[in-house]
Amino acid sequence: MLTHTLSDFLTKEQPVWRLHSFFDVLSGLGEDVEGQEWPQMAEAYEVFCRATAWGSLFHVLEPDAPRSAELMAARFGAVLRHWDSLQLPRYLHKKLGVAHTLEELLEEIYGRTLEAWCPGVRPGRGHLEAVVERMALATRDECIEAVLRLIPHILAQPSRLKHREVLGDPASQRERLTALLPGQFERFSSADAFAVYEQLASWDRELGRKQNT
Repeated sequence: MLTHTLSDFLTKEQPVWRLHSFFDVLSGLGEDVEGQEWPQMAEAYEVFCRATAWGSLFHVLEPDAPRSAELMAARFGAVLRHWDSLQLPRYLHKKLGVAHTLEELLEEIYGRTLEAWCPGVRPGRGHLEAVVERMALATRDECIEAVLRLIPHILAQPSRLKHREVLGDPASQRERLTALLPGQFERFSSADAFAVYEQLASWDRELGRKQNT
């Protein structure tokens, strides 16, 4: 099962199942949809897809989807409901020739996020179940704590961030997170690593502009 367009581009294996083709279906459905109808249609499509095994996994892996805690709890919960079916195949993600089990795939993509929500729990189905339980009922303050636990791991990775010292200050992190409007914070309230990195990059650019004025 191919889960990413990169593996599709690089692999020579044929025939293959392409999980990311779910997005092609959505794009086709939305060709003549405009304005406010598009989010409504996309939401209805996701709800329908989460009732299926492959659709539930697609919406967990889809990189451009909103990443609020409420949505990710629903997506992870859908994967758990289809766990027995989804653990049977092996998945090719971004690393050519590396076939992952379902647990390995989720750990590679969301390991830091799951650890931020439930530190010290052994990776696996039980870890995901514990995360869903916490995430589904999480307050904004609890989401902030999960994000704060994740940020040091992001800052430790090679990236283009130029103001790591300022971004790495815990007091500054909490102040910035608390100051965000609800809609701004919801975009990464699940502590999704990529979504949190995008917010850090936004703050990094802001710091650069201040430095240049």
